[in-house]
Amino acid sequence: MERLLGFDGQLLFDGVLTAVNLLILFFALSYFLFEPAKKLLRERRDRIAGELLEADRARESAGKLKGEYEARLAAAGRERQEILEEARRMAGERETEILRAAEREAEEIRRRAEAAAEMEYRQAEERLRMDVASAAVMTAEKVLGALASRKLHSQLVEETLKEMDRETWQVR
Repeated sequence: MERLLGFDGQLLFDGVLTAVNLLILFFALSYFLFEPAKKLLRERRDRIAGELLEADRARESAGKLKGEYEARLAAAGRERQEILEEARRMAGERETEILRAAEREAEEIRRRAEAAAEMEYRQAEERLRMDVASAAVMTAEKVLGALASRKLHSQLVEETLKEMDRETWQVR
């Protein structure tokens, strides 16, 4: 019967030689292939770490810029509010000035209207006196025309006018 596993010298020598070749191949590949791969991975890891640091710095910078922006925005809001308050105050003052000017103008118009009314009243009163005096004179002329002389007639007209000036014909 033949051996199940035929370990002979040649097989053993080939096995050792193959193992040595494998070790040489492993070290050669390790030197030419694994080292550059490790170097490439180290460089990539370092680059990624640098990018992460840069991203953190950029995030911090963005946070600072955001804070500055929010502060400026808040300051602009306060300034806008102050401008609006100033505009409201000025509008209130202007409104008060306009109202005062309108009141002064209305008072001036009222005063002029009262003066004009007073003047018209005096003119009407004077016209009424003149009309009444003319009517009285005409009536007296007709009545006295036949009875009295011219002298008496003049005297009656003067007395009538004097009475009208005093209180008889006063219109109030």
